[in-house]
Amino acid sequence: MLRTMGLTILGLSLAALAFGQVLSDEPEPAPKRVVVVPIEGEINGITARAVKQRIERAQNEGVDVVVIRLDTTGGLLMPALKISETIKSAENIHTLAYVDKTAYSAGALIALACNEIIIRDRGEIGDCAPIIMQGELKGTEREKAESPVRAEFRDSARRNGYNKLLAQSMVSMDISVYKIQHVQTGEIRYVNKRDVRLLSDYDPRVEELGKVLPTEGKKLQGRQWKYLKTVVNSKQLLTMTETEAKEYGFAKAIVKSEQEAQAYLGVSTWETWRWDWGELVVGFLNSMAMTGLLTGVGLLALYVALNTPGFGVPEVVALVCFATVFGSKHMAGIAEWWTMALFVVGVMLLLVEVLVLPGFGVAGVAGIICVVVGMLAMVMPKDPGKFPFPRTDVAWDMFLHYVISLTIGFFAFIVGVIILVKYLPRIPKVGRLVLAAAPAATGEDAPRPPDLAPGVEVGQVGVALGPLHPAGQVRMGQTTVDVVTEGELIDAGTQIEVVRREGNRIVVRSKV
Repeated sequence: MLRTMGLTILGLSLAALAFGQVLSDEPEPAPKRVVVVPIEGEINGITARAVKQRIERAQNEGVDVVVIRLDTTGGLLMPALKISETIKSAENIHTLAYVDKTAYSAGALIALACNEIIIRDRGEIGDCAPIIMQGELKGTEREKAESPVRAEFRDSARRNGYNKLLAQSMVSMDISVYKIQHVQTGEIRYVNKRDVRLLSDYDPRVEELGKVLPTEGKKLQGRQWKYLKTVVNSKQLLTMTETEAKEYGFAKAIVKSEQEAQAYLGVSTWETWRWDWGELVVGFLNSMAMTGLLTGVGLLALYVALNTPGFGVPEVVALVCFATVFGSKHMAGIAEWWTMALFVVGVMLLLVEVLVLPGFGVAGVAGIICVVVGMLAMVMPKDPGKFPFPRTDVAWDMFLHYVISLTIGFFAFIVGVIILVKYLPRIPKVGRLVLAAAPAATGEDAPRPPDLAPGVEVGQVGVALGPLHPAGQVRMGQTTVDVVTEGELIDAGTQIEVVRREGNRIVVRSKV
């Protein structure tokens, strides 16, 4: 009996060892590959292009998690919407928004597009109402601007399990949100003004109207929900601290360091795909200040080039400036090739008008039109199947922003021309860049034309060889001289008298 039990135990032990060996032979799961794509500062077309390239690279390289690290106060709406679309369309990749410091406005839109959000201690997120530089959006204009943004927030909330009402309250100020709790189950809900009145004993009109209502203090029968707090009223936009973001269900975790963020993902390290130097340079050149500066310098160099012979430094400077303006916009996905071609055609027409054709006519006018249209068209919105023209207040705001920068550049050009004309010719060596008018010769330095009627003096008398109407020829002694009258008509054979000489111009009249 004991022998049988011993053999049984031995068999079980061997079986366990064999099973353990089989398990140990199973391959360990591959570690997750996590990459970080930082979004810092202003969100613009360069940002959208950089994020798209990195998401596509992550898909091609089989990355498991893409972390969008956010530290931004916002930026342009259209690039932010493109980034949101890129994130949502990423396949086989888990996206996580890591709010490092702030994710306001366009940053909040991007954060909600990700599969989940974590936020750093003392971080904030929210406030995504569309704004314009030229004033305040009101009425229908505000609704037109807010509607697509609210739709994007609703879509993100549906995809990632956020409360739609809270999400939309980051965009529109007319949305009030209240937190209530079920008396028996403890369930938490976030409701609007109507539902908080119907479900709970709280009436928001008490605070809004500032007066006592008949139902105040009277808990109605059958109300199963308890009012907890007003999350945001109709005069506010939802902006959340880190604790509020977690309380309201947006943030999955609050971290105090990058190491804690890595630990949340179950990795000890991650890769950061920072912007390369080319993207940084293009972003800098795309700024409004640089657009205005390059435009002004380019126009000034073009002016100098048209006023100096040959091909030299001014032509090179103009070429570099305008190539940089259009090239940076094209790399940012803003300017298209035809806008650059139109600008080049305009410059060529101006050159033909100045260097070949006399006066200023059709070629010059057409050249100016092509240059202006080419400069303005490079910042027009690109809607597939539609004529490139701003149709929304936000698009108009972006367009006017660029127009302002181009206008500043044009005024800088005017000031530069005045300085060139007035001061540059006086500077040694540098003054040779501008063709200045030759000073008028005076005194003995003035060149003297040859005397074509030597010996002819005022008061001298001669005979008209032919009619003087009013110019003609007369004979004075043995010399034939070209003369002109003061306006009178003199017949041939009439005796004339010289009244004055103006160089080689001899004025005569009939001698009566």
